[in-house]
Amino acid sequence: MLSLVLVGAGGVLAALSALNTDPSRWLSVAIVLVLAAGVGVVVLGVGLFAVGSRSQGEARGAILAASAAGFIAELVALSVLRRRSKTGTGA
Repeated sequence: MLSLVLVGAGGVLAALSALNTDPSRWLSVAIVLVLAAGVGVVVLGVGLFAVGSRSQGEARGAILAASAAGFIAELVALSVLRRRSKTGTGA
């Protein structure tokens, strides 16, 4: 359940960030979402591979770790994007 909360919070955070930025930077916010999803999928794949078919509880742990990793990646990327927006460098 917490993994779904993290995924939803990441979407809300990206939407709020897009609303608070110039429309010309919305593509950058979309790329942040793609980055976060990619990190989550990689961590999920590695976690499920490591767990194998041992137990359902361990698989849930892998899903939670993947959601948390994607959320953290999004927070870091959005903070970098915000910092670059304030200094006026790149997108």
